Parts: sequence; C-alpha cells; structure tokens
Amino acid sequence: AITPMLAPPSDGRLRVVVTNFTNTTSKREYSALGRDVAHFVRATLPTDKFDVVDDQTTDRARRTMDDPMSMGWGLRADFLVHGMVTVRGDSVVLITVFTDLRDGRFTRTAESVAPASTPQKAYDISLAHVTAWLDTAKVIRSRRPQMPTGPGGFDGRGGGREGVACAGPGRRAR
Repeated sequence: AITPMLAPPSDGRLRVVVTNFTNTTSKREYSALGRDVAHFVRATLPTDKFDVVDDQTTDRARRTMDDPMSMGWGLRADFLVHGMVTVRGDSVVLITVFTDLRDGRFTRTAESVAPASTPQKAYDISLAHVTAWLDTAKVIRSRRPQMPTGPGGFDGRGGGREGVACAGPGRRAR
C-alpha cells in the first residue's frame, strides 16, 4: 500500500509531480542531466495554474518509493512527468513521459534531441511538450462526464442509483 505524503491541494489547482529523469547511459557525465531537466520543468511550470511539487519533496518521495507512478500516487498528483536520458550517436535524447494519474486514459511520450555538447537545448523542447500535454489533459478531463458519487450516485459496490436495482452481469434484478 502507498501512504500519501501530502494532502490534496486545497486551492483547486491540479498537482504536477516531475521526477528526475533516469540516466540510461553508462556514462557518468550524463547523470546530472536527469536531475537538471526535472528541476528546469518544475521551476518553469506556472504555479498559478498548477501545484508543482518542489525538488525537496520529490527527492524525499524518490528515496521512499520504488518507481515514478508510486511517487505520483504518494504525492497525490493529478499529473506525473518522468523520463529517461539516453544517447544516440553524438546527441543526447530526453524521452519525456506524461501521465494523467486520475484516470490513466491520457499518457504521452516524446523525444527531445540535442547535441551532446549542449544538451540543455533539449530542455525547452521537453517543457513545450509537457505544457501542451497539460493543456490537452485539462481540456479532455473537463469534457468527460464525472463519475456520480454520494446519494443517488454510484455506490462503489457495483450498484446503481438509489432506488434502482442492479444485480450485475447475467443476473436479474428482483
């Protein structure tokens, strides 16, 4: 079981967790890139629109949770950004992964390529992808019907609306 480390945002903003990108190369000189690109994205996302989890909290979660998805759930995030740093020829490739954690229906992946001599050029490209994905995910979420809850709504046990019998698949309601 995952124990939440943070309370949900109280101001209505959507929470975004950006984890350090994993260095998939065997080269030590690229180990700081994963941390640097994550910090860049965290620092650049608009905090008036999103509750972006800070570096220290994200690092603390990383030490106690095994994978990025667990971190996202433990930090009660709406959206998770993580990725990998790899090398292709004389270029650095950032593979950015974005997931809507609330319903899992929106996941995107993109590559950002830059010369190995100036890998920071890929940061802006990754940020542009994340910003576009956040906007798209918010629009998609606003257009989806919300699951009914509470009296007269979904009861969480497979039942129907209050007063309407629901016997389940292949069975008749009495």
